[in-house]
Amino acid sequence: MNYLAGSYDRAVVEREKKDHDKSIIDERDSIDRWMRDYVNGSFIPSAALVVIKDGAVWHRNLVNTSEKRRYSVASFTKTFTALAALQLVERGKMTLDEPVNNYFPAYLENSRLNTRQITLRDLLTHTSGIVNDFSGPGRLYPYQRYPAGSRFYYSNQGYIVVGRIIEHVSGMPLHRYITEQFLEPLGMKDSLAPETMVASGGLQCTIDDLAKYAAMMLNRGSTRFHTFVSEKTFNEIFSGTLDSPPVKYNEYRGISWRVWTIDDRPYSMNHAALWNGSGGWIQLFPTLGVGYVFISDTPDHDSDEFNLFYRGLKGRLLKLTALLSDSDMDPRGFNPGIPVGEELKEFTGVYKNNEKNRFIEIGLDKRGGLTVRRIESGEVMDIIPTSRLTFVYIYPGQSEKGLAFDFTWKKDIITGLGVLDGYYEKISF
Repeated sequence: MNYLAGSYDRAVVEREKKDHDKSIIDERDSIDRWMRDYVNGSFIPSAALVVIKDGAVWHRNLVNTSEKRRYSVASFTKTFTALAALQLVERGKMTLDEPVNNYFPAYLENSRLNTRQITLRDLLTHTSGIVNDFSGPGRLYPYQRYPAGSRFYYSNQGYIVVGRIIEHVSGMPLHRYITEQFLEPLGMKDSLAPETMVASGGLQCTIDDLAKYAAMMLNRGSTRFHTFVSEKTFNEIFSGTLDSPPVKYNEYRGISWRVWTIDDRPYSMNHAALWNGSGGWIQLFPTLGVGYVFISDTPDHDSDEFNLFYRGLKGRLLKLTALLSDSDMDPRGFNPGIPVGEELKEFTGVYKNNEKNRFIEIGLDKRGGLTVRRIESGEVMDIIPTSRLTFVYIYPGQSEKGLAFDFTWKKDIITGLGVLDGYYEKISF
C-alpha cells in the first residue's frame, strides 16, 4: 500500500516535471519565432539573444547575424567602467565616498547650488547632478544642474569623468585597462575596446562574449579561474543611493546598474544599451542563477517600432526567467511601491529654483492624483507616480516619452524636486 502510494507520488512528480520542461521549451521556441518574425518584418537589420543559466549558455538565438558578429554595445560599456572603478577602489587607489577632487582635481561643483562635493559614488550612480550639457560660453567641463545626491539623472558626461579618473589613478588609457583587466581574462577574444571608446560607450562585443561577461556578473564578480572583485566589493553595486521610505519591492539606480530588491535583498540588476545604431538589454538574477542579454543594430533606438520590439522581448524573457528559475517569486510580479491616496499629500507644496527664481506648485487634482503648476507661466501638468521618488508627465499621444519629476527625500521628509530645468527646494510643507 505504502509502496504503491509512493510510486504514485513519484509518477505525479515526474509528469509535472515533464510538463514543466515542455512549458520551458515551448516558451523558448515562442520567443525565437517572435524575434525572427518581428525583426524580419521591421527595419531592424539583425538581433542576437543569449540566455544564461547556472553559469553556462542555456540558449542562443540569432536573427540575420552570427555569434561572431561584433556589435557596438553602447551603454553596456558603463557597467565595465563601473567594475573598473570598483577594482581600483578595492586596490586602494581611491574610495567611493570621498570627494573626487582629493585625487583628481576636477572641481565640477556648481557654486550657485547648495551642494556638497561630488564623490565617485555620485558619478557612478548618476546622482552627481552633472547633466549632458556642454553648451554656453566658455563651458569646457560638464555642468552640475542638481545638488550632489539629490536626484538621479542619467549622465553620459558624469561617466566620462569617471573614465578620466580611472586613467589618472591607474596610469593607463581606459581602452587598455578594459582590455587587460576584463576582455582578456574573460576570454572575450572577439570583442574590442577601441582607442576611441569613452567610459560611457564605445565598447564592441559579440553576443557570445557578452554571455561570458553576464555569467561572471551572475557569479558576483568572479569565474572559476579569475576574481575581478571580491563579493564584498561587488555588493557595493546594490548600495542604496537616494533616501526614500522603505517598501517591500524597491527599484533604484545602484552603481551603474538599475537594481531591484525585495525586502532590501538584491533580486535583479539590469542595464540598457540604447544609442545610434544599437539597442539592447541585459538583465541578471544572481539569486536565481538566470540572466539574459540581447543586442541589435537598430538604426533608430528611439522609434516606436523599436520600442515595441524592446518591450515585447523584455516581457517574454521575464516569463522565461520565471519558468527557468522555478522560484516562488515571478519577476513579472515585481512592482515597486507607488504612493496612492493620502500618501500623495506628502508631495504637495511650493518648490523654488534659487538659480532662476522660478516656482512650482504641486497639488492634488480632483481625481486624487498630483498636478504640477508652473507659477510663472501657469502651465499645468498631471503627473503619474512610478515610485516614491519619481513621477512622470507623458507627452500627449506618447506611451513612454515625457518629463520626469524626481522628489528628494531626507529622513522621511520631502525637501526638493528635480526637473529638466533645474533643482527646486521645497519652501512650504
